[in-house]
Amino acid sequence: MKRKMTVLMACLFCLAAATPVAAQEEENKQDNIDWTEDTTEVKTIKDIIEEQQKVTLLNAAERHYADVWGRRSYMNVGYSTSELKPDGVADITGKLPTFKSSWGVMYQYGRNYRLHKKPIANAIQFNIDYTGVDLNVNHYDEEGNGTFYNSSIEYIPKDGKEADKFYHYTPWRMEKYEASFCMWLGPSVTFAPFNGASSRGIHYLKFNVYYHFGYQFSALFMKFNDDKDVNKNGSTNVYKNYFEDVDDALTADWAHGMTTSFGVNLSWKAIGIGYEHRSSKLKYKSFATSVFSGDKFEFDSSINRIYLQYRM
Repeated sequence: MKRKMTVLMACLFCLAAATPVAAQEEENKQDNIDWTEDTTEVKTIKDIIEEQQKVTLLNAAERHYADVWGRRSYMNVGYSTSELKPDGVADITGKLPTFKSSWGVMYQYGRNYRLHKKPIANAIQFNIDYTGVDLNVNHYDEEGNGTFYNSSIEYIPKDGKEADKFYHYTPWRMEKYEASFCMWLGPSVTFAPFNGASSRGIHYLKFNVYYHFGYQFSALFMKFNDDKDVNKNGSTNVYKNYFEDVDDALTADWAHGMTTSFGVNLSWKAIGIGYEHRSSKLKYKSFATSVFSGDKFEFDSSINRIYLQYRM
């Protein structure tokens, strides 16, 4: 019995000794907690997930609008109608009429260069356009059915300095092909008015308006028709082989100079449609100056073009 009491007293002593230690540890834990701390700023797992979702949505929106405003290179293929209005130019039958094309085709390739990094209000973008390649071919029918060309008639150059030499009139009224090459530079404005719509597909619908300045090289090829030359059997006067001179010569004139154009187009993603008007004043000069003289003949040129556009 005495032994049991001894063991019990020892256990009670150990328990009494451990109680202050546990109490001290609990007090230390309570001292480590800052009860004045604002716990509302502590991020939870839910907060982190929501922020990540916002970042993901923002990145997706930026990629979407980058795609909407991308495709800055363009290729246009279309149909053209044109007019060549002579300015005081005449041939042996009198003043020339305005020549109107029967058909025409065109090709352009260029690029938009942005004037600011991001579109204004995500709806307006100002650009400088450079069109490095602009090719156009127009066809003109023969003017005046049955009108003949007299290759034996002498043309006196406008300056009169070479009046002692024989020249031929240019056969302007014959069937003609006009080929031109041009390069353009100028401002444009692109509008994307539906970028606030809930449907993302309509965000790609854009309008573009432009005004360009260019430099043009043009050649006018006249298809000489032997049957329309009243002098094809030759002449008995002092000038020999009139018909042979014209028949062997290159019946073509060339011109170059400044030109302007304005146009509009509507595009959705990579596909678009547009209209353009081009105007210029050209002074044509013959390639065969020894046959048709070196005079320049002025024409007002205007071209209307409707085209399909592919953007890249």
